[in-house]
Amino acid sequence: MPLGAFWGFAMNRLLGPTVLLLSVNAVLADGPLSLHNAATRGDVESVQLHLEQGADPNVKDSSKFTPLHIAARRGDVEIAQLLLDNGANPNANKRRIRPGRTPLHIALEHNQAEVVRVLLEGGADANAKAMYGMEPRVPLEIAIRNGNTTTARLLLDDGAKTGFWHCAGCKAQLERLEKENSPRATAVPTTKRRPKNALEDINRVGNRDVTGIINLFSLRQEIQVGRKFSYEVNKRIKTIDDPVIWEYVNRIGQNLAKNSDVKVPLEIKVVHDETINAFALPGGFFYVNSGLIQFARDEAELAGVMGHEIAHIAGRHGTRQVSQAQLIATTADALIQGFGGDNWGTLIAVNAANIALPLTFLKFSRTFEKKADFLGMQYLYKTGYDPLAMVAFFERLTARETERKGAITAAFSSHPLSRNRAMLLQKAIDELLPDQPAYAITGSEFEEIKARISKLYGGPTDNPERSAPPEILRRLLKEIREHNALRR
Repeated sequence: MPLGAFWGFAMNRLLGPTVLLLSVNAVLADGPLSLHNAATRGDVESVQLHLEQGADPNVKDSSKFTPLHIAARRGDVEIAQLLLDNGANPNANKRRIRPGRTPLHIALEHNQAEVVRVLLEGGADANAKAMYGMEPRVPLEIAIRNGNTTTARLLLDDGAKTGFWHCAGCKAQLERLEKENSPRATAVPTTKRRPKNALEDINRVGNRDVTGIINLFSLRQEIQVGRKFSYEVNKRIKTIDDPVIWEYVNRIGQNLAKNSDVKVPLEIKVVHDETINAFALPGGFFYVNSGLIQFARDEAELAGVMGHEIAHIAGRHGTRQVSQAQLIATTADALIQGFGGDNWGTLIAVNAANIALPLTFLKFSRTFEKKADFLGMQYLYKTGYDPLAMVAFFERLTARETERKGAITAAFSSHPLSRNRAMLLQKAIDELLPDQPAYAITGSEFEEIKARISKLYGGPTDNPERSAPPEILRRLLKEIREHNALRR
């Protein structure tokens, strides 16, 4: 091939992904204060990329402020929550000797009530002192000084003490506040608010894009990758082929899909596995464990978990997560090697098994989990179920986790629990979803299906939550590690 033709061919192949790679690298090349810069810009995608690549969410700038301080000052709830979910310290600068201002103090100074709420839910100390000149102040004092009754109520409801004052008249103001608002208002809003964007708008479900901006896989390629993995998975699992059980579970899934943003057909299988879990491969290949069906108290709880999985499929979280990792890790040599085959074909064939399968089976990023919770809640509501079923399911899992010291974490490993998940869902339901006079009621069919599973395949054991991933996952991951070792 003539040299000019070769370079034309190479540029045609490499230009699109290279431009994307350079833009991503430019975002990540801000140095040690990259998170601060992204938070200052209010750039959620950049913050997410930095965190997923190991950026320290607690690094401080010359003012001793962390990225969470910046989000608190801006009133950026989404970035604040993202930082907290990734280990940001809500009490940064809290010291015994000359304590500095924590993110909570900063949020109160700027009257950012929603960020105050998120920080308190994330563990911020409602009684942390900070030095203002020579004078120590507690958060409640700042709220009272600013005349902000909303933040004052939030602090009082979170256990803020009232006996430490350095401002004249604060106690009198507090007494008036308590008299005017007795009993205290709760943090849960009583009225619905207008959605801020298409993601929040329940009426836009099915007519919006929830797939993000960074994905190196076309939808067709994603289906091909998912089909390849499903072929391997199907060889190693024991499916429940009883037509009555499958038809029931498939019907729930397809009804949810009709009321979702998913753009691919769903292929649903029921797995004979007592582990409380479900998982989705890229491209719409969806597996529901019998242990999940047995653990659910009603059809709405089962549909809630399935809605969460459908949200992962609709958001294309598997290939998006692979793409982000690939863009950061790929060198020029790897790009050229990847394009040695049919467009992205070689890149998929070489790298998909190394990245996509572990991420898909074990865990998504916390950001994707939170989005799947939110979207799944919407899909549940649109299908006619009570969205509070998702809240109830997470609360039961969290309670069982506390009782059994990690058993549920192992069983529900592809969807890590956090104390905020149920709380965030409850808040979204209260703020955004119109109340319905009635929801779908679980009939006798759900209990009949559970009984049928027990009769045909055996009921759950005394301790169905295993201390390790199911055998299929262990074997698959062992094979992947061996394959990776051979490549090295």
